[in-house]
Amino acid sequence: MSTQVHHVAQLDRDVAEEVTKWLKYLKGQVTSVQFLTTTIPDPKEPEKWRVQYEAYITYQR
Repeated sequence: MSTQVHHVAQLDRDVAEEVTKWLKYLKGQVTSVQFLTTTIPDPKEPEKWRVQYEAYITYQR
């Protein structure tokens, strides 16, 4: 059995819905989920800021 990590990231959009889909897909293999929210410069307009929502899903394979 090995530990795997799946990374999910979206700009300006919560990742909870996608994480929920992964939890259903992995059916009990998940050992942890970590959420992270970061403010980053907008790639197209560096003077503006955007929110990046991320999740790290750790599971056993």
